[in-house]
Amino acid sequence: MSMKDFSTATISESVAPMKARKRSLSKASGAVPPLVGVLFDMDGTLLKLPVEIDEARQELRAFFAARGFESPFRPLLPELRRAARHLGGEKWSSIEQQGLRILDRYEVSAANAVEWFDGAIDVLAHLDTRRIPFGLVTNNGRAALGHALQRIGGPKRFTCILTRDDVHDPKPAPEGLIKAWRLLGGCRGRVAWIGDGVHDVEAGRKASSSCPHLVICRLAWGMRQTRDETASAPSKEGILTFSSLSDFSSWIDSELNSLEKERRRCVTEDPRRGRKRGNESRDETPEYPCSGNNQ
Repeated sequence: MSMKDFSTATISESVAPMKARKRSLSKASGAVPPLVGVLFDMDGTLLKLPVEIDEARQELRAFFAARGFESPFRPLLPELRRAARHLGGEKWSSIEQQGLRILDRYEVSAANAVEWFDGAIDVLAHLDTRRIPFGLVTNNGRAALGHALQRIGGPKRFTCILTRDDVHDPKPAPEGLIKAWRLLGGCRGRVAWIGDGVHDVEAGRKASSSCPHLVICRLAWGMRQTRDETASAPSKEGILTFSSLSDFSSWIDSELNSLEKERRRCVTEDPRRGRKRGNESRDETPEYPCSGNNQ
């Protein structure tokens, strides 16, 4: 697969659900908006990318120490930028790119041993079958992602992919998530965002003020689960925790099935809602249910 297959420049020629008419959320006051898309983190969520991160940090420390800047590079990406700005002045971007190329080299090497997490291919195929668009927001570089997807195969119908090379500030900054939410059609309803790390949850929290009805999810294998949290039950912070991608897929089914049942009930109460216009089919995004609570 070439870079063109998944670059942000070739977004969504095949996203049928996004052809539906846009509906203002204000028209669905008091209703649960439909689930219209899913965004995934990559490394640690969909893919196992065994980057030798300690070796990468060591090389970056040596690179910047030779130029007069000492740092443990924890967290790595924010420290890399801080080092570049400290040393580079107006040319800090060039120095940052040199550091990122070091990291790219380790990530591309790791992509030779990349594997899907259990349930990853199934959940993507299931979303495809249910005609729910999905995308990636990752702090990995474009070079590693391209190499990994080319090597491992799997679904190619990502609506959007945003790597650290596509944003000014990577996670935990919300920039990439907000951009992906817009590309996925988040204004039409709810978008689920799922990752495995603290930065993923933090990015979700920061993005939520700009992304109405963003559903923040996390995988239990990446974060410690508190006693009062169970799979698919929201924590006190409103975050859904899942023990596996299969459980996440089951939650998606439950959401879509509940929405369809509610739509049918509303059509029964008001048959006009079920009418077709000409040859227009009802596989477009359904009208919001007539009752319910916002996520």
